[in-house]
Amino acid sequence: MGFTELLGIIKDLILPPGGPLLLLILAMLILKRWPSTARAFMALAILTLWLLSSPVVSTRLMAGLERIQPSEPAEWIQAQAVVVLSGGRYYDAPELQGRDRINGETLSRLDEGVRVARNAELPILLTGGRVSSSDSGTLADLMQRSLIDEFDYPARWLENRSENTQQNALYTREALKKDDINKIVLVTSAWHMPRAMRNFQNQGFRTIIPAPVGYTSVSSLGMDAWIPNSSALTQSRWALHEWIGWLVGR
Repeated sequence: MGFTELLGIIKDLILPPGGPLLLLILAMLILKRWPSTARAFMALAILTLWLLSSPVVSTRLMAGLERIQPSEPAEWIQAQAVVVLSGGRYYDAPELQGRDRINGETLSRLDEGVRVARNAELPILLTGGRVSSSDSGTLADLMQRSLIDEFDYPARWLENRSENTQQNALYTREALKKDDINKIVLVTSAWHMPRAMRNFQNQGFRTIIPAPVGYTSVSSLGMDAWIPNSSALTQSRWALHEWIGWLVGR
């Protein structure tokens, strides 16, 4: 098991629903010896899980991340290349006879990347390696296959060594430096853009034009926003993942 895989397991145990469930298990283990503490832990675990599963909380967590607004086509022409970050894969797709394919998050980023590239007549770089040692092919390879099959717009560069956002920026800079490219349009999910921008800025790119996609936060919510649902829990998980990554990165 590699470091990236171990880190993924730790994240699963800390982020919801793993964190609240672990707290609930701990409460059950100490119930007989410290009943008051155990009941407090139970209440905290249930309340945390409820709140993180509520749209009113998940939307606000995401809103703090989705603060970078989309750029305009007039800005794209300043760039020399479009960089699209991977967002994960769909494993063992039955419709592809068990082969992997990109997931919906990555597809939305590719769609925006192609839109920008075609509009500004720019080449594309795809960045994404293997998250697990057992992965068949890199994310950049899977993305390239989709670009060719579905968009008929193949990327010029494939960066397929990175395992995280920091490495996305590092290895992308190495690849583009060979062609003297330091002005880019950066494409990733809106909630991921602040951390991605910081990592790419740290690598010394002269110009980074953001092209965020897939905004999830909404401006107004009704009373039903306090009712838990799985979509809100997923959003809270991604938001907390990004906030932790932002703080650790600093």
